[in-house]
Amino acid sequence: MGYTQKDIELLLSHNKQIRIEATLLDNNYQKVESLSGRVKSAPYSISSESDIRRTSSITLTVPKKDNLRLDLKNTWIDRMVDLECGIFDRKTNDYNWYNLGRMLMVDGSTTCDASTQEVKLSLMDRMASRTADRGSQMGLEMLIPAGSNVRNSIVAIVTTFSPFKRYNICEFEDTIPYDIVVSAGKYPYDALKEILNLFPTYEMFYDKEGIFTVQKIPTKIEEPIDTTKNIMDKVLIKYGDSVKMSNVKNTTEIWGR
Repeated sequence: MGYTQKDIELLLSHNKQIRIEATLLDNNYQKVESLSGRVKSAPYSISSESDIRRTSSITLTVPKKDNLRLDLKNTWIDRMVDLECGIFDRKTNDYNWYNLGRMLMVDGSTTCDASTQEVKLSLMDRMASRTADRGSQMGLEMLIPAGSNVRNSIVAIVTTFSPFKRYNICEFEDTIPYDIVVSAGKYPYDALKEILNLFPTYEMFYDKEGIFTVQKIPTKIEEPIDTTKNIMDKVLIKYGDSVKMSNVKNTTEIWGR
């Protein structure tokens, strides 16, 4: 399982002292600078239905004014952000840190006056480097010929159009069924999406270690249960469900391959 009894105890504690730490990494994954402070606001989202899995918008009250003098445009523009959340453990008198993912800054600002010392960061995972949020348009038309190896085509796009070249891409049983033409001015994400749309049982995303991943969508039918019901009942804050009966089908007929 991905958690320990200590993690559960910290999560269920009534009075939690939480910190956020954003560590800047260069392209060799070496630490350049870190920024930490008390959390004023930190919405964080993980969506399995989105190719951009992880997003966050963080507001920190920063105790060190020197950190507020960082030029966000120049210091952060070509850096990765290792985002971690720390929960204070009174038994050890120290923070227990949890990795939230390797992100990119999309927007940022600092405010420093007599009463305020704040940093605001809007972050997305590395898929942003392939979209309009942080990526560059392709300068030439791209042709992916029919019969091309699917995995090799994806690898070529990943390694050509982004500085983040670590990947974990599975093999495909089929090949590209017809010529795919991606016009100039599109983003690398558009080319990747053109390919993945041909294979709806596969998904692409960046994992929390910042590795571009393409895999079959897991069903988890025969996987062990990660979190038991009694734990979920204690941590669940809000739950909602709805059903539209017109979407419930007894039989699904698939025409074609």
